[in-house]
Amino acid sequence: MTKRDPNQGRSRRNSWSPRLGRLLVCILFAAAGRAQTGEVRGFITAAQANEPLPSVQVGLASSEMSGNGPAINRHARSGLDGRFRFTDVSLGGYSLSFRKDGYEAGSSLSASAKLSEAEPRADLRVEMRRSAAISGRVLDAAGDPVPLATVQLYERLTAQGLSRLQYKRGQPTNDLGEYRLSDLEPGRYFAAVLPLSLSSPRGVRAFEFPNVYYPNAGSIEESAPIAVNWGVEREGVDFHLPRAMRTSLEGAVFHDESGQPCPACNVTVLGPGNITVAAVGPDEQGLFTIRGLHPGEYRLLTQAGGGGLHAEESVLLVSRKTVEVALAVSATQDVAGHIVADTAPPEDDPEALTRAMRVRLASEVGAPSGRLVRQPILAEGGGFRFSGVTPGSHHVFVEALPRTAYVLQMLLGGRPLKSRQVSVPRGAPLEGLEIRISFDGGVVQGSVGDEGLSDSATGRGFVVLLPDRYGEGWHFERLGNYRPEDGAYEITGVPPGSYTVFAIGRDNHFDPGIAGDLGYLRERGRPVRVTAGEAVTVKAPFVADRE
Repeated sequence: MTKRDPNQGRSRRNSWSPRLGRLLVCILFAAAGRAQTGEVRGFITAAQANEPLPSVQVGLASSEMSGNGPAINRHARSGLDGRFRFTDVSLGGYSLSFRKDGYEAGSSLSASAKLSEAEPRADLRVEMRRSAAISGRVLDAAGDPVPLATVQLYERLTAQGLSRLQYKRGQPTNDLGEYRLSDLEPGRYFAAVLPLSLSSPRGVRAFEFPNVYYPNAGSIEESAPIAVNWGVEREGVDFHLPRAMRTSLEGAVFHDESGQPCPACNVTVLGPGNITVAAVGPDEQGLFTIRGLHPGEYRLLTQAGGGGLHAEESVLLVSRKTVEVALAVSATQDVAGHIVADTAPPEDDPEALTRAMRVRLASEVGAPSGRLVRQPILAEGGGFRFSGVTPGSHHVFVEALPRTAYVLQMLLGGRPLKSRQVSVPRGAPLEGLEIRISFDGGVVQGSVGDEGLSDSATGRGFVVLLPDRYGEGWHFERLGNYRPEDGAYEITGVPPGSYTVFAIGRDNHFDPGIAGDLGYLRERGRPVRVTAGEAVTVKAPFVADRE
């Protein structure tokens, strides 16, 4: 019988000890690895009804600066109870998006979440607002439905003194003459029915029904705005189209230099508010005819050659009369000038003389015009040049100015301009435009009131400075972003003078070009006086949209 060594079992047991230690360490590390994840969950409700909102598309994406490692991009949908949940999410910062048809005017809401070892779970509560809508019918003079009539919505916008109508939505009517324009933000809209054309030969555009603006007006100036708010549908916005108007416009398009016809020069008809109501291509002889538009004043624009040729004329259509017009297309022109410093730049801004600024030209309809081929730099003489500018009236804007600089004055041929508007001639470039800037601009800084951050639907917005002499010369609004986390803002390069300061959300619908809106903002803002080269601190009250 073999004797057993009493140390043998002990040695085996001892040999297992380091292995067991390594196993425990691995288990601990594995557990620690599992602890490096968390979850993001939330509850989504409909703002107006305060009820759970199902089937919301929820996106989760890792923030660029979160340091999470590989990018994370996950998706989920809210359940019938309005709840969503992302599990096994690595610690770090994330952005979330929320989208549902019929809510938030077709846009996505955004939110952020941060997971850490101390707080590995994020709970969110999200409210989504039902979009506004406008609906109605289009009927003819006999009360019968008009199918395939295009109804369009426009919103008036004013920025830097330039007012224009911006296209928002459009939709053709169905066989019952019905239309519904949805996914709208709160605001005041103008509705129009485009003229319905008949089949016509080349060079002729005849309309069965004229252009009509709600409620059954002949121009945008005579129409009434349609006000809507979140969750509101304005029903019964109906149009009753009269029979085609007995107006007739006959014209010819030809080259200014040679007198030859220009059959490739399409003619666009702009109605009041610069709304496009018709377009026609001339025949081989450059002739065109347009019949059936509503009486009133229109602008005719002609372009060809990739924008290299241009003509523009105004006409007044009168019932039962034929109006004749000649459109002589000419080449686009160059616009040249330079920026001059009226005062010396501050010593603490050494790059002011070498920084490239930007000049921008905008037509009467707010569209950019021409191409900036030379950017102005003060150290290089401040010269700038545009090419391909269409003849006619243009507004001049200067952007990317140094921190303390602002536009003091504009001159053309040594003569001061009363406004930022210049007229580009036909057949010759516009030269000698001088823009004088000053470096003694003040600074307005501070924060938005706490009530502003809570009232703002998105948590983001603008601080606005409205000059007391708004609209005179170069006295227009100045904007600055405020930080959503603490409401801090700073607006630099402010010309000395008196202002009203306030904050508005990004989804605001104020129009300073409307006297009522301008007065409303002034009443709720805070007055502030800006001194040359000085900084002033002021709390900007938040002004919510009017119901």
